[in-house]
Amino acid sequence: MRRKIFVEKCPGIPLPPKPIITRWGTWIDAAIYYANNFESVKTVINSFESEASQSIKAAQGVMGLPKLKRELALIKQKYECLSVALTAIQKQGLPLSEGLEIFFNIGIGLEKTHSQNASVCQKFQEITQKNKGLHILSDISKSLNDSKAEVCEFVQSLSPKELSAYAFAPITSCDVERSFSSYNVVLSDNRQSFTFESLKQHVIIKCNDF
Repeated sequence: MRRKIFVEKCPGIPLPPKPIITRWGTWIDAAIYYANNFESVKTVINSFESEASQSIKAAQGVMGLPKLKRELALIKQKYECLSVALTAIQKQGLPLSEGLEIFFNIGIGLEKTHSQNASVCQKFQEITQKNKGLHILSDISKSLNDSKAEVCEFVQSLSPKELSAYAFAPITSCDVERSFSSYNVVLSDNRQSFTFESLKQHVIIKCNDF
């Protein structure tokens, strides 16, 4: 019933997103959604009976907070670049050089939008500097684009075949982490009657999903 009311009152606006706890980028997307559609969503929520459920009463209370609109606007202004970059950087088949360019452009974007808040930029720089794998991938990208570039010993030890294999290396582990959750379902308590052949075919299907 509430979904139907939302569609009637807000034609053309998708239903509110459901953030995933383990993927913080989805929380940014949710905040941006409410920043873009604040008044429409607020109208729908306030049209419900507050005594119908505790969730409606709580939602109406939150939507009525004076500071909420300012905070949503702040998130949209300063962190929308992260949402766009996270979506782009997880694209399959993305060349290594393009993936690294998107990542380092995040730092440039944060410096522009957080000129008065150095802690965010500092945190980004600290994480970047500690990530040894990122530096290796950066050196590999340099080596693939410039044979005279100075690179670390590990990259120098790679054969031409190994080096070329990194041309489309992903710079995130998102697909791997999602596969853990997917494969965890395969060996759940209600899957004890699996034959080895069925399990093999099931794993093949899951691999094709990614």
